[in-house]
Amino acid sequence: DYSSSGIGAFSVMSGGSWGAKSGDAYAGMTPVLPDAWVKYDRGWVTGTEGSGIESIVGSGAPAATAANTVFRTSSLVPTQYFLVENRQDVGYDRGLETMIPGFVGGVAIWHVDETQSSNTNDTHRKVDLEEADANESFGEGDALWFVGNLTSFSDGSTPNSRLYSGASTGKSVEALTAPGATMDVLFSMPICGNGTAETGEACDAPDVGACPTGACDPDCTCPDPICGNDIVEEGESCDGT
Repeated sequence: DYSSSGIGAFSVMSGGSWGAKSGDAYAGMTPVLPDAWVKYDRGWVTGTEGSGIESIVGSGAPAATAANTVFRTSSLVPTQYFLVENRQDVGYDRGLETMIPGFVGGVAIWHVDETQSSNTNDTHRKVDLEEADANESFGEGDALWFVGNLTSFSDGSTPNSRLYSGASTGKSVEALTAPGATMDVLFSMPICGNGTAETGEACDAPDVGACPTGACDPDCTCPDPICGNDIVEEGESCDGT
């Protein structure tokens, strides 16, 4: 709604167009790189689904390729997902030097909802930077995830990996290293069928007792409540006698 800085300094499509590295004569001489979604949407990066530990190369580094700079973690809602990239003080991202004094780099996590047409609604953007410090600002070094700052982005963190509806995605992203040209990031998700109800699962057979009926569906969700079975299940205020 134009009352905020939007995604701020971390994209040339936002405030990053005014980037300048140390020694530049004026703002805009070194515009920062596009954010992960712009590159993914344009097909400039592959956005491979992150699995286990991925080594992510800094977007502006000489070793950067379409395959090693942006990774995706999906949700059960196809239009909502997260993009993860490594932003460092190198290449065009040196333009962050004057906008974020002391910028050291780190992992940027973006929440994308393709049902939105723009970022006009600040409470539900099409592309939103999940700031590690939970501070919506033009740009701060602490907005990125790295060892030495906050590292773990999950259902229970602030900000969190939930959908805009508040529903769990069960996904987590954890920065394992300090800022560097290559950063190791752990992508985790619950494993349905391993017998342990993990974040994002209501139950996991044979985890008997997690659901009011004692049953667990094959997709690790509890069955819908059955009115009339004399069991007060989730979503019911009473049942039978």
